[in-house]
Amino acid sequence: MELSRKAKVATSSSSKSVSSFGNLTQSSMRSFAIPHLNATEQKKFNQEIAMHFYCTGTSFVRVEDPYLLRAIQLLRPGTRLPTRKQLADDSSGGLLESCYQRVKAEVGKLLSLNKQYICITSDAWSSTLNEPIVNYMAVSPTKSLFLEAVHTEDHSHDAEWLAADLICVMDGIGDNVVGCVTDNTSANKKAWKELEQKYPNHFFHGCVCHRLNLLVKDIFGAKKKIPEGGGPAEYPDGYPFEDLLLFTADCKDIVSFFHNHHAPMANLQKALKSSKLKGLVRPAPTRWGTIQDCFKSLRAVDNILNGLVSQCDFVLTGNANQKEKRTAIKTIITDPDFVTKLDECIKILEPIDMFIKVFQSDTVPCSDVYNVFLDLENKMNGLTNINAEKKAYLVKQVKKRFDFMYGDAHGMAYLLDPRYLGDKMSRAQRKEIEDFIFNFPTADV
Repeated sequence: MELSRKAKVATSSSSKSVSSFGNLTQSSMRSFAIPHLNATEQKKFNQEIAMHFYCTGTSFVRVEDPYLLRAIQLLRPGTRLPTRKQLADDSSGGLLESCYQRVKAEVGKLLSLNKQYICITSDAWSSTLNEPIVNYMAVSPTKSLFLEAVHTEDHSHDAEWLAADLICVMDGIGDNVVGCVTDNTSANKKAWKELEQKYPNHFFHGCVCHRLNLLVKDIFGAKKKIPEGGGPAEYPDGYPFEDLLLFTADCKDIVSFFHNHHAPMANLQKALKSSKLKGLVRPAPTRWGTIQDCFKSLRAVDNILNGLVSQCDFVLTGNANQKEKRTAIKTIITDPDFVTKLDECIKILEPIDMFIKVFQSDTVPCSDVYNVFLDLENKMNGLTNINAEKKAYLVKQVKKRFDFMYGDAHGMAYLLDPRYLGDKMSRAQRKEIEDFIFNFPTADV
């Protein structure tokens, strides 16, 4: 019996030794059979790895993770990864600079293709450090390409600066540029006029999505202003949505309360999980269209919210200020008109939100813009359970926002598109567009 046990141990040890030797031999043979990368291959490999980091915005420090190197060396033993210092090297011949120049050359080649018509889009925004930045993109019928992000520093975003910067971008691309789409500000509108003088056979107008977001702001984010003649601050003339404006602030307070208080948030998440519902949506400050998602999320969980705030301890927790806040939240949620107002807000925003999503695509024909705003007027007029004063104001704001954004390309495309052929266009406007087409210049001045 003892001999049998020893035999088993010996056999097991022998088996492990053979296995280890086999693995070592296999690893050595694999390393011998697959040669190391030569200098040219290593350079190409470094560039492709670098492009992964640049395009995905991945932190360079992650290139030093040992598991990444092990995974790659399983496929090609002896392969070396670039260091994070090499990834950040923007000197002449450095990895960052060489990749940038290669991509720049590829983009330039795409932008200079024959009959590759290009529209420049600009978008002003602020970084996390509150630095003013303008993004420029080149959009063609087949692709959209990021061009550059300009840190404007101490330059004022007036019409003169906006026009001059757009001219630099347009001239850098060449003859394939046919126009620009910008934000909808007074300075940008003035810049369009200046650019039309320099480029009479180009088109300049505002961004539809930006305009529709501003339309939402007209309704749910109006501000009181002091009249030109002085006096107390007032809402815009005829503004009938003060009730929904205050209600919107209440909805934001509800969402913020649950996001900022751990115990109520935990109770809400537990209830949502059991009901298979999504959480509350916080609207983005500069994306007014996201307020619709906030309203819908509140509407979906109304019963759950009522249950949570109706618990005895909800308004009894915390100090005096916290109790007051909780009581205010409970009052909003349990108000008999809470759901009615949510439904009204959702109903008003539904067509606007739908068209915002449509125009987020780069492939929507320009002719659709004119048709959509006509359709939007009809949808606002057809809203049910909305009083006449509110509907009239909505229609007025739709027209106002479209008139500000409107460019010659919108009317011309709507008239020439065989789907529309200028349907419902006034005779005067049709005549104006026809004259524009017949007198359209064949070259810039």
